[in-house]
Amino acid sequence: MRSEEKRLAAEAERVRNAENALKRRAADVEILVEESKKKRAAETGNTAALPGAEQQKSLASEPTKCPTPVIQSRPLAGGIAMVEISAPCQVGKPVVIHYEGLASNLTIGTDGNLSAALDLIFGPEPGAMVEIEGFAPAKISLAGLDLDKVSKTAVLWTSPVNVDLHAFEYASIAGAPGHLWQGNPSASADASAQSKADGLGHGFISRSDDGQRAGSKVEVYTFLHSPGQTRGVVTFGLDFESRGATPEGENCGDGSNAQLAFETVVRSPNGSIRRESGIIPSAKCGVPLSAAARRNAGAIPDLRLNR
Repeated sequence: MRSEEKRLAAEAERVRNAENALKRRAADVEILVEESKKKRAAETGNTAALPGAEQQKSLASEPTKCPTPVIQSRPLAGGIAMVEISAPCQVGKPVVIHYEGLASNLTIGTDGNLSAALDLIFGPEPGAMVEIEGFAPAKISLAGLDLDKVSKTAVLWTSPVNVDLHAFEYASIAGAPGHLWQGNPSASADASAQSKADGLGHGFISRSDDGQRAGSKVEVYTFLHSPGQTRGVVTFGLDFESRGATPEGENCGDGSNAQLAFETVVRSPNGSIRRESGIIPSAKCGVPLSAAARRNAGAIPDLRLNR
């Protein structure tokens, strides 16, 4: 009986050893499988093949991939290009749009996007570029514009003051509907509708500037020509708005901003460009200015509609 017990005990020990060997082999196989998964994930970049903890660890260690900014433009009525930038990784970063010596300093919005209207007072020929921090400058497409149907009159200056360009269509008086300026700018759609109603060309202030930005300041009047129109005139005024009705401080006498140097740019539908320089002289401090003196008639050349 004792010998039978020994035989059974030995058999049970043999079974236990075999089971333990199988368990060890299964564990080794599982380790090999996991190592193979990790290796394949590393080679293919497919972190989904990893176990949960390893997958999270891998994802956390992967650098965020930022796409190259997408820069597009679309033409608007009146010889204007709407520049649209999508740069989701550049939120709050500076953007500079360069156009014929003019630089517009802008910022990517909190949604990673930026839209800016580029008024083509020099036409498309000079080209335009966008600079975004961390990326090479990129060209802006300036195709499909209606510049052959519009005239543009622009005033440019650099002093840190506010200047208002005033346009008087067809002998309009101050305050009349045909008197266009920053306070009554109209719009391309309104000008087009008015042209359909009376058969005459009309315009709008396509760009205004309060003089607060660094660099060049620009205000632009854009005229939409009406087919067949052969007569008409638009006159202009240039108000040194910061100086006001009664000059004082740095805007009069010998002040640092007492006189204003400016440049006028006039572009015709045929592409010709006329550039002139001018100066609004200093005014005496504390002496009220008449409406005519503030208007500075003749500072900007008339737009004569002779075809």
